[in-house]
Amino acid sequence: MQGDPRRGLNPFEKAQHKLLRLVGRHHKYAYQMIEQISNMNQGIYLERKGVSQEELQKKQPSNFCIGVVGDPNYNTIIDPKKLENEASFLKAKQDAGAEFVICQMVFSPEDQLKYIGAAKAQGVTIPFLTGIYVPFSYKNALRIRGDIDSIRIPFLEEIETLSSEDQKKAIYDNILKTCIELKQSENVAGIHLFTMNKKKRANQIIELIKAIQKA
Repeated sequence: MQGDPRRGLNPFEKAQHKLLRLVGRHHKYAYQMIEQISNMNQGIYLERKGVSQEELQKKQPSNFCIGVVGDPNYNTIIDPKKLENEASFLKAKQDAGAEFVICQMVFSPEDQLKYIGAAKAQGVTIPFLTGIYVPFSYKNALRIRGDIDSIRIPFLEEIETLSSEDQKKAIYDNILKTCIELKQSENVAGIHLFTMNKKKRANQIIELIKAIQKA
């Protein structure tokens, strides 16, 4: 991981920068970055030019809590190996030092639980936080599905012909149902709400879940 090239680079230098991000001295995979951070937590730092091993050994350990991302939507792709591969990548991240998983937004409790089941079958034991987003309209839900290739929103076809207000209500009801089902699962540690600057609807979901739990 390296970020954007600095300003003023010519096209050749920019291409070289891009190549260095993919191969060579920079991390190619997320688990490699996790390993480095985990080592830092143990007081093990990368060798640096001009810094002796004695100086490095005097460095204080860091204290990072390491979270990683997961995508439950891979199980909707026709090739079943995609889900298995995603679960194996998650296991590699756990082995490198990851402590919890925050998942990509999901619109079906079945998709999330199937993903967690596949991960557990690979030996993943760290907690999962489900990603939930409340689309503010039918068009917004369509845009989300179009922008993120793996996203599946199973109820969209059912509400296509409804009025705009009825579509909003149906979306809200489906998201609430998903949240409640996942909160009741022992395999889900919690819910992470994507607000996308639309905090009002997210807050409504939180208050409704609280009310249902108290009932």
